[in-house]
Amino acid sequence: MANIISYKDAGISVFSNTIRALLTYFALSSDGTVIFSKKLLFYLLKMEEPEMIKTRHSHLMKKIEVALQELMDHKEIDVVTKFKDGYIVTSNSIWVDGNEDYFAKMDLEDMQKIFANCIRPFQLFDFYGKLLLSIGFDTKAYHLSQEQMAERWNLNRATVRNYINTLEDLNLIYVYRCQCRYPDSQQVVGHFYGRYEDRDEIEKTAEEYMRTIKAVPIREDFRRKHQSVKKRYKAFVGGAKKYREDPELILELYRECQSYNDFYYLYKNKKPELAEEYGYSPLDLSPFDPYLDSFGIQPTTITIKEDAKQELCTTED
Repeated sequence: MANIISYKDAGISVFSNTIRALLTYFALSSDGTVIFSKKLLFYLLKMEEPEMIKTRHSHLMKKIEVALQELMDHKEIDVVTKFKDGYIVTSNSIWVDGNEDYFAKMDLEDMQKIFANCIRPFQLFDFYGKLLLSIGFDTKAYHLSQEQMAERWNLNRATVRNYINTLEDLNLIYVYRCQCRYPDSQQVVGHFYGRYEDRDEIEKTAEEYMRTIKAVPIREDFRRKHQSVKKRYKAFVGGAKKYREDPELILELYRECQSYNDFYYLYKNKKPELAEEYGYSPLDLSPFDPYLDSFGIQPTTITIKEDAKQELCTTED
């Protein structure tokens, strides 16, 4: 497959950064010149001829033209001659020196996948390039939370999540979801990201890291928490003295049992395999009824609340 190079930007737009990466496709050496046209660049991105009417094709052609002008203005490419929609530029101006420049190599097909499947391909390709540039040479993985990515690259978290999901769907990246937290902390362990073809190395890196920090599986957290609720519930039903002497403790336990039932029904409907794995079964809340009036609470049928659904999202998406 044909290779292109993506490397650190120099304060130029995502459009120009993408086109500059595409131009490296032509740089076979650092000497001489290369010739290309806007239509040729369009064809390499979309693998079809542009329709020169007011369509998405014409919008993309315009973005290519604006990007090339920005590259010239910032002296990112050295244009020897320009004619109609064609350009002759020096090879040296689009050549990437592996000894001096920090770069990431990718296939032209990767860029074409993005432009064939995405509404905002320039922005997604720019994100993809930044992600590849962040991957460790030895580990083949990048370990950072989506919140940190958003802050580092001046994006909002929802956009980061959408970009990652899209790249994952296109089999351009592989995401190892840790489903763990740090010991003695509620902070979850961020996921590991890398190229799809390096997924075995990514898993190896992630698992070694979790062993090193002695990460605690989040599923086990849920299991212990809910086993504790069931144990205290049985003590209450059995007439434990501490509940007879502390009505506030009864109310606290009632709330926890409600939450337990919410999780039970959520797992039963959405993740039945986990409900079976955890040995979940609904708790009968009727033993609490004699105490609810004093708390101003009316017995109600347990329903799945939105906040209960949210509680399941304990890892970075």
